[in-house]
Formats: sequence, structure tokens, C-alpha cells
Amino acid sequence: MLFRAAILLFLAAGTLVAAPLPGKDPVLLGPYMGIAHDRGLTIKEVTAPDFASEFKAAPSPIPNFGMTDDAYWTRFDLANPSPSPRSLMVEVAMPHLDDVRLYVPEGRLFHEYVSGRNYPFSTRAVAHENYVFPVELPPYFQGTLYMRFEQEGTFQLPVYLWDADNFHQADRLKQLVLGSYYGVAIVMLIYNLFLWIAIRERAYIYYVLAILFTHFLVVFHINGFSYVWFFPESPVIAKRSYPVLLNLAGYFSIQFVQALLLTKERSPRLDRGLVWLRRFALITSFFAVFASYFLAYKVTVYLALVMAVALIASATYRAIQGDRIAVYYVVAWSVLVAATVLLILRTVGVAPVNFATDYGVQVAASLEVVLLSLALGERINEMRREKDRILIDLREKQQSQQLAVALRQLTAKISSTLNHNELIEHVKVSLPDIVRADQVRLLLKSAKDELTIPDAESNGGSLDLAEMTRAMDKSEPSILQTDRAHLVAVPVHSRSVPRGLLLLRRSERFPQDEVDILRTVASEIGMVLENIRLFSEMHEMATVDSVTGLLSRAHFMNLASVEFERSRRYKRPLSALMIDIDYFKQVNDLYGHQAGDEILTRIATLCKSSLREVDIIGRYGGDEFSVMLPETPPRGARDVAERIRKRIEKESLKFTGKGDLQVTLSLGTATVDKKTDSLKTLLSRADAALLEGKKAGKNRVAAAR
Repeated sequence: MLFRAAILLFLAAGTLVAAPLPGKDPVLLGPYMGIAHDRGLTIKEVTAPDFASEFKAAPSPIPNFGMTDDAYWTRFDLANPSPSPRSLMVEVAMPHLDDVRLYVPEGRLFHEYVSGRNYPFSTRAVAHENYVFPVELPPYFQGTLYMRFEQEGTFQLPVYLWDADNFHQADRLKQLVLGSYYGVAIVMLIYNLFLWIAIRERAYIYYVLAILFTHFLVVFHINGFSYVWFFPESPVIAKRSYPVLLNLAGYFSIQFVQALLLTKERSPRLDRGLVWLRRFALITSFFAVFASYFLAYKVTVYLALVMAVALIASATYRAIQGDRIAVYYVVAWSVLVAATVLLILRTVGVAPVNFATDYGVQVAASLEVVLLSLALGERINEMRREKDRILIDLREKQQSQQLAVALRQLTAKISSTLNHNELIEHVKVSLPDIVRADQVRLLLKSAKDELTIPDAESNGGSLDLAEMTRAMDKSEPSILQTDRAHLVAVPVHSRSVPRGLLLLRRSERFPQDEVDILRTVASEIGMVLENIRLFSEMHEMATVDSVTGLLSRAHFMNLASVEFERSRRYKRPLSALMIDIDYFKQVNDLYGHQAGDEILTRIATLCKSSLREVDIIGRYGGDEFSVMLPETPPRGARDVAERIRKRIEKESLKFTGKGDLQVTLSLGTATVDKKTDSLKTLLSRADAALLEGKKAGKNRVAAAR
């Protein structure tokens, strides 16, 4: 409102001259327009003589009202002194205005054109991504044209008057330029997608997603093409899609930076900050679907500015720390970030509307896509150089080509496994081909962080457990001699942490060159153990909720889908429970989120212990859990739900002091029937029953109707 008031105070009343007719180039109508604030008047009231004084000269060639939720009238005079008619086009080069109306005088009346993103694309007078209106000026015409604009969001009025033939020629050139940009984006997207398929480097798939959203979908929407191609008859979806797409573009751009710069391994603090910013972008994308559009739009725009600054700052920080790939990133993104910031400044009303702010992002993005592909290639080359260096070091220690082949085969075998038992078996079978030994054992630490010896091998060694533990904790191999044999104990470390012991036994002593080979093998085993650990952690992160220990929502839905299809195929009963914690918000508000997490964990444990092994339970979101009950009819589902409810009630999870609260459960049940056509329908029915139970007083079980 303050910005609008400043504009209106700045407007000075003056006599407007008729806009000149266009030649080859268009005429910018801003200098010839009068602007009046809309007060809900009709065209008849606006054209009344006593309203003429309300129109003030535009403060700039392209009036810019920033981000607002308002409406304005404009007018401009046209004259055709020629005895021939003129075919003109009025173009509003801002494809995201809600309501655009043009009133062309026809005698004492006006012909009204209605357009804008609040209306289906088929209603536009000219099928174009911008708002284009045909205007036919009769011979010796002289009159005033009126336009009304209504907007929720960025409000700018770049209005141009074109000769009709010249407009179409210029538009073909514009479409060619934009088509070239989208062609570059699509080619690079496909190219990097194939690279990801070939080498499975995660940075490439994140880059593909970043290109898809940032350089294709978002720019496609900014140019107005999403209304033309994606949602021509769904104006609400088209309008709402922009903040969602912009947030997702930021989400995947951050994810790409984390993968490219390896921030998790090399800068954990920076990585945590980027994770939180990425989460906020994801939350905001959901918020944009349901919240007030204007509020969601403002939050998204300012968040996009924060993410742009955070990305370039993160890369600069890593570059200062000596990461060469980060230097590539800074160079590649500097131009794009500058263009993006310029676009955002234009959005908030600071920068003007011109070629740089309209198409700077496309030009910069084309350059950035190519440069970042080179950066990804350099990352792969760096990985290959590191791998080649390791292979060269190994070859220098090998005594013969046969030994080199055997060692590579062993490395390939153990590197291809993600299972401890397979790793142990590969070492026992293949290592004697490299270093002759009567007995080979690979002993690993157990979950209790203790070195364990399988029962089948406990009688074959000459060292006791304490001696082997001391050998494992050392940094160098131990060469030992007993009455019966010579032994070498090689510690297996991963990130300087003892993880196991490679133990070989034979009748002759082990020379130093063979000990060096075993040290190399132990190093490879350590890397494989680290890969197994990382794979296990990633698998757990993907399938297990970190707070409750239950299945994550995505993994639960996958398993539930299998059960649902089995139920439908074999006509077997299947029921679902939706569980919600009563008064959970009060627990968080009064006692803090740590107490809330403890309640979630406790209730999750109790619920899981109340179910069968075949039942599936997961955290559905917030304080809500989902359960699938195979081979369970409606009565059985109600019994299970009631058993869980009573158990939680019996536990008497109470909070006193800041407000007496007893945490209970409300549950909804639903069973597959003829009307249940999908898993989503089944869960929705259970959720609806849950809500009915909530409304009825909580701490109860409600069955779907």
C-alpha cells in the first residue's frame, strides 16, 4: 500500500498526446498512457467526462507497481490521419496478469476484449503467450482506448502498439530465439540423463532434475508457455504452478550442489545449512498449493533470492577451501545468479522491465548449463585420476602380471558386494591366488563393536581373541611365529577406525613384499566395509523414519501397494488403520518438541508390539501412523484398533504442570470392498473414519462406512 501511495503521489497530471502509429518497431505506450486507480467502476463510468481528471501521466515508460494485489485503469489516444484503415496489435508483454481488458471505441459504445490468466487460453483474442489484442483503426480515426488491469503478484505494464504484419515477423524471430534456448536445455538434459544411466554418478541425476525444473519448467512458465501448452483450460492450476515449480527448482539445485561439491563429506556444517534450506523450499512448495496465492508468491520470491545467494556463497566458500570443482561452479553460476537476482529485483519492483530482465535468465542459463556439464565432467575425471593413481600404486607392488590380474579380480569381487558374508567368502577363496597361505580368515567386528570368530574357525588359529584384538587395533601388520606356523595379522581400518583383522597362516615366513600386498588388500577391504556401511545407512534412511523407527511413508506405501494388489488379485481381506495422537499439539506447545518426539517414539513402540509380524506399520506424517492388516476382515480390524487404543490408554501417558494432558489415540479403520479401487481410496476411507472419531470426542475407534 505504501508503494502504491508513493506512485500515486509521484504521478503528475498532464496533457497526454496521442500515441504515434508504429512502423517496423513497436511503440511503447507507457509515455502516452494515463493511469487511474480502479474503484470498481464500469467502462461507462470511467469514460465519463468528470472522471477524466483521475487519470495521471505514467511515472515511467513501463509502469511498475511491484508486488501488489490491486487493479488500475489506463487510457491512451490513437489517431489515424490516413484515408486507409490500419491493422494494429496491442501487446501486453507480461504473461502473468490476472485480468486484462481492452476497450476499443465503436461509435458511442466500446468493444470489450477480455483476457488474463484467470481465464482459459481459448478465450484470448489472439492465441499467444502474451496478451495480444487486434485493433482496426478506420480511416481518419481519432479516439481513446481504455484498458483495465487486475493483478495478484508482480504488477508491471509493458504495453506495446504494433503494426500487425511487423508483430508477426518479430514474434517469429522471438519464438526462434526461445526455441533455441529450450533446445539447448532439452539436449543437455537428455545428455546428462544418459551419462547418469551409464555411470550412475548421483550428481548427474540431480543435475538433470535441476535442468528440468530451473532451465525448462520455470523459464517455460516465466515466458508464458505453460498457459499455452500445459494448462490451457485450467487457469487456476497454471497460476498456482509457478511458486511450486520455483521452490522445486531451488530444492533440486541445492541437492545438485551438495552432490557436486561433496558438502556432506567435506563441509558438514555447510551441508546441514543447505539441507535445512532445501527442506524449507519443499515445505514452501506444499504451502503454495493451499495457502493464499499472494502470500505464497511473496514467500517464494524472497526464498528464491535467499537460495540463489546461498548457492553462490556455498560454492565460493568451497572454492576458498581449495575445491577446484567449486571454482567451476562459481564461474558457471555467477552469470545465471546475476540474471536471476535481476529478475527477482524486477519482480519486487526495483529493476525495470527490459530485454535484460526478460531474457537474461535464458541467455545466462544456456551458458551455465554447458559450463556445469564441463564441471561434472571434471569431477568424473578427478575420480578417474584418483582411481588410476591407486591402480598404479598397486601395480608397482605386484611382482608379476599374473599377480596383478589376481589382485584386480579380488578387488573387483569384493568391491561388487554389499554383504559381509559374501565379502568374507570372496577373500577366503581368492586371496590364496595372490599370497600363498594354508589358512585365510577375515574376522570382522560385530554390532557390539567386538571382534568375533565364527564357531567353524575357532579351533584353527594360534592366537587367542585378546591377541587378535590388539593386532587389529595397530596401524601396521603384525608378523608372528608360533611353534606350528607363521602368521601375519593385517588390521582392516576404515577411516582410521578398526573394523576387522585379515589373518593368514602357513608354514613359511611371510616376506615384506607379500605383507605390503596384504596391506593393500586390507585397505580395499576397508573401503568395501565403508561402502557397505554407507549403503546400509542410506537404505535405512530411505525406509525407516528417524524419530519413531517405523517405516517411512514412502517405504510404507510401497509395501502397502504390494499387499493391496495381492488382496485384489486373490480376493483376500485387507484392512487399514489410520492412527492419530490426541492432544499432540498441546504436548509440543506446552512441553516442547523433544517431549513430542519421545511421545511419538513411545507410542510407535507400543503400536508395533501390538501387531503381528505380517502387519505393516509406518509413520504417515506428523503425529499420524498407518497400518496395513493382511488377511483381516472389518471385525478383526476393529479389534486390533481397540486393542491398540486400550493399551495406550492403559499406559497413561500423562503430562502435568503446565496443563494436565493425557495422550490417547483416535483410530479409523477401513477394509477393501468393491468400491475400493485403489490404495489411496482405502487410506482415505480410514482417514475419514479417523476424523469422525476425532469429532466424536477422541480416544475411540471409528470404522469407515
